[in-house]
Amino acid sequence: MARYHYVIGILILLLAGCAQMGTISGGEKDTSAPKPIEEDVSPLNASTFFTSKQIEIPFDEFFSLNDPNQKIQIVPPHAKIQSQVKGKTLFLNWEEDLEANTTYAIYLNRAVKDLSEGNDSIMQYVFSTGSTLDSLSYFVSVVDAWTNLAMKNVLVGLYNPEDGTILNFAQTDLSGRANLRYLKSREYSLIAFEDENGDLIAQPDEAIGFFDDSLIHLDSSFISPNAFRMYKPLVEAEIVSAKFQAPSNFLIEINRPIENEEIYLDGVLISEEKYTVITQNTLALYVDASKLVSGSGEIIYKDGLFVDTASYRVLDAQKKGDVVIKPDRNGTFAPSDSITLLINDLITTVNSEFISIQNLEDSSEVTPFTSYTKNKLQFILERGKTRSYIIRFEVGAIETVNGLSQAFETTILLNSSKKYGSFSIDVSHYTTPFILQILRGENSVIELELEPTSERVIIGELRSGSYTFKVIHDENQNGRWDVGDLKTRQQPERVDIYSSPSKIRANWEVEVQLIPKTETP
Repeated sequence: MARYHYVIGILILLLAGCAQMGTISGGEKDTSAPKPIEEDVSPLNASTFFTSKQIEIPFDEFFSLNDPNQKIQIVPPHAKIQSQVKGKTLFLNWEEDLEANTTYAIYLNRAVKDLSEGNDSIMQYVFSTGSTLDSLSYFVSVVDAWTNLAMKNVLVGLYNPEDGTILNFAQTDLSGRANLRYLKSREYSLIAFEDENGDLIAQPDEAIGFFDDSLIHLDSSFISPNAFRMYKPLVEAEIVSAKFQAPSNFLIEINRPIENEEIYLDGVLISEEKYTVITQNTLALYVDASKLVSGSGEIIYKDGLFVDTASYRVLDAQKKGDVVIKPDRNGTFAPSDSITLLINDLITTVNSEFISIQNLEDSSEVTPFTSYTKNKLQFILERGKTRSYIIRFEVGAIETVNGLSQAFETTILLNSSKKYGSFSIDVSHYTTPFILQILRGENSVIELELEPTSERVIIGELRSGSYTFKVIHDENQNGRWDVGDLKTRQQPERVDIYSSPSKIRANWEVEVQLIPKTETP
């Protein structure tokens, strides 16, 4: 039996209905791809006592080959396959003598393409040099670790654990299922990955999935009760782009989450007061544009493990730009929101006498308390019922590293709590720290790091609409979702998806209970 405890039971019924590339017929990946004429294949698929060194495969239409030296492979790899197309027929030849009493599979791994549409598919031709074909099968599913959705076109490979030679592989169908057939009773190592370059080897930048134990021992066919959970491995930190935005900042995008970062501009370490992390992968670095070294230089990003350098070039004409003020949150603020306006430069001085605020309901003038941090200007105004204000800035109201603000006015709206609804969420079934995300559509609008609690979690100030939930099992309690690590066999953190929408209306509280699905042991 397998090294895992498998509950086959009712799952075995799924096997009969699952598409698999185990015959020369192709499979369900692309029904418009060229199809072999099975009865005319010579020798026939699944032949025994096989002695030929040539296979003829006629197709139902003309076709072309796509990188056949790479994409037509025999496993076990005891021969080098040569291919030739004559009319609608594919000829496969080799010179080597194959081993006796061995089941072989020749894979056409997206090698056959339609002439007009370019469609292709995966096909498998099987034969035995002995009296019987190996008959075991292994059935497994593949899902995306972040979305829990089935993943198609993922390669699931079985390898010789002694030398890493591939012994069998299959590709998942539209339902994320793969069926590896014609297997011998023996021990295998296994892995799933997106084989982007078709080399049957998992590359460092290809999405990958694995089980805690890398080995299985097969002595009978079975269905795995566990699914491969695929993730994209973290790669070395790299500056994807560094774009200068007049008059004052570089918008820097990193290819991985920003943490433990150090930023250097022209060799000088930048203090945290001079940059702002905007999203998980981007930051704004504020500079004195007049002091950029000859208009060009280097930006260095370090995160403790990796370092990357990007060159920049900023022309004098690019430095010319106004100091711009704009309201945060599109000018509409919930009761608990800070009333914040954003500046496109680092603030050095706020001249309050050049700022006026008027209550639009009664035209009264308001004298607010103001403060600023980096590029954010904040006001404290009377809250309660819904109120509208107009804020006016005279020239020079805001002084920044690179200049003075221009005259500007904007209207802001301070909503009352009655404009919003809330969730009362039962999370008592979670016993370890987790991250709760509340989503509207595909966008996360609320994210909280929570400890296990028997008390309901109240989430207020939600606009009317439909919401879904996502729970991340934050095993290392670093406040974000972490992918896996093949070297240490560390799995990606589990994510529970609650996709049934819950609706919020103004001034309503909706009760929700989040119960994770029981995991297969």
